[in-house]
Amino acid sequence: MGLINIINYNYRGDFVKKASLILVATLVISISLAGCGSKTMSNNTSKTNVASNKIQQTSNETANQSNKVNALNFETVNMTYINKKVKINYPQITNFSDANKQSQINELIKNDILNDHQKDVTNLVKAYFKNDKEAEDALTEDVNYEIKLNNSKILSILYVKNSTIPGSAHANNYLHSININIENGTILKFKDLINIDNNFVEKLKNVKNRIWTPKALLGIGATDEFNKELVGVIGDEFSDRDNKDLIGQFNSDDYSFYFTKDYFGMSIDVPHAVGDYAELEIKYNEIKDNIKPENEVWKGWQ
Repeated sequence: MGLINIINYNYRGDFVKKASLILVATLVISISLAGCGSKTMSNNTSKTNVASNKIQQTSNETANQSNKVNALNFETVNMTYINKKVKINYPQITNFSDANKQSQINELIKNDILNDHQKDVTNLVKAYFKNDKEAEDALTEDVNYEIKLNNSKILSILYVKNSTIPGSAHANNYLHSININIENGTILKFKDLINIDNNFVEKLKNVKNRIWTPKALLGIGATDEFNKELVGVIGDEFSDRDNKDLIGQFNSDDYSFYFTKDYFGMSIDVPHAVGDYAELEIKYNEIKDNIKPENEVWKGWQ
């Protein structure tokens, strides 16, 4: 799954970012293992740099103390990819009962976020630069994550990407997610979990019990006043789009979503002035009629 908020840059120095719900499928550029061969793994006591690139493992006990799956007995640690002005944090699982599956899941996580970064570079090259090197030299990117759910069925990871290039008026924030079926070690896609139809879109437009989680710039918090403004903005965005357009966007392989214990989370593009993005969280029972029961991750859910 790729980033739903594709980085589009203004040649005069600013990002051009749609403040709408249209999500565009992007070209997926694979990063081969050979391409990652120049990166090294290190612990806190021994760090090896190869050129300007490195991958560093650090303890993530404080950030992820609650991210344990008792049934399967695994934990997460933080890994960091660094290349020039790019810093990407991503999790890896440890102490899993099945060593082969642990390796498989960790490769999925690592390759997913590095491929997503490569798409950012590719989009820059297509728009403004001659090659990857020029784009990588220009791009400043900081990527962090939150583990939204970690249980015996699903590992749900939501990334926040903060990106800029020289001359831009401000940084822009983007979301990216990966949701993994723990039992079979595969990536879950939105369209494989939900029947995306007119009924589903209407529920999103009209549901009464929805929670908006804004991530505004400049430290603006989720105050009641700001949240009210954000809900109004998103309401306008929903009203401006017909159901066919929304169905198309939700069907995109790059659409970012996540699971929590009580809510199903969906990403929403909003104008930069109100934070670049928001998260719509809807209770599972609100969309139970649209859940695809044949997908094994729903078995026994709630």
